[in-house]
Amino acid sequence: MTTQTGRVLIPVDKQREYSAEEFEWLEDDGHCYELIEGRLVKMPATGDEHGSIIDNLYPSLVSLDPQRKLGKIWITTGFNIGKQPDGKDNVPEPDLAFMVASRVRNFCQRYAGFGSRSLVAQKRFG
Repeated sequence: MTTQTGRVLIPVDKQREYSAEEFEWLEDDGHCYELIEGRLVKMPATGDEHGSIIDNLYPSLVSLDPQRKLGKIWITTGFNIGKQPDGKDNVPEPDLAFMVASRVRNFCQRYAGFGSRSLVAQKRFG
């Protein structure tokens, strides 16, 4: 399969490792994944409790910086946080993330580059 721009999409193979660039070009198989240490990790479906927690956290963060001068908040966005010492890529998708303004860079990319996280919130399942 190819994109409208002619880019060839990569079939999903849960047994192999991927780079962050390859992860960006995976075919859509109907599931959501994070890339953790080069491996695909299927994300579970969220429910009411999960949505309610994020719904409560987001306005609280916005109220701390109503003019949005201190930084940027993302909801359910993949972040390419770079390679681990072993060379494996990580692209987690936290439920909620905040980065101070001085660290925000090039967030127009599909995966915002996290130089260094300021806050990440992830609801644990189970």
